[in-house]
Amino acid sequence: MQNKIVVGGVLQIVAPADVSGGDLVIVNALIGVAVHSAKAGEQLSLDREGVFRLPKAAGAAALGQRLYFDAAAKKLTTDSAAGIFVGVAAADAAAGDVTINAALSDSPAEFLRGGLAAIADIAAANAADLATAQTLANATKATVNALLASLRAAGIIKT
Repeated sequence: MQNKIVVGGVLQIVAPADVSGGDLVIVNALIGVAVHSAKAGEQLSLDREGVFRLPKAAGAAALGQRLYFDAAAKKLTTDSAAGIFVGVAAADAAAGDVTINAALSDSPAEFLRGGLAAIADIAAANAADLATAQTLANATKATVNALLASLRAAGIIKT
């Protein structure tokens, strides 16, 4: 195939900040682990394939459990409110473990597979009077709030 420009899962990018080899690096929706150290603006090899041992926040994690990146602590956690979704636990991790084996997500949409709560459509009809308009507005507010809660739980947006 003549149009394939990267063999394997290592991409060459410009480091968005100073990073050390082994650090989790997130650039927009691109998630990977730094192959080597680099200063901001330098070339960085970013590995996106495989399982990586990364720092873990307190708390246990089960095989296959979703992991989120807490940027303030620079650790992975199972708490979806802490940050964005980055992958799943590749093995069980005890509460006292300081690292976790993580399989990084290779698809920004991976977290959508069966993980979000069903959100009902707005059932109110078009507003013909003030009472119906208020009912429609309340239904719209409830639906939007449910959608936002699901997006937060999935780690797509922060609280």
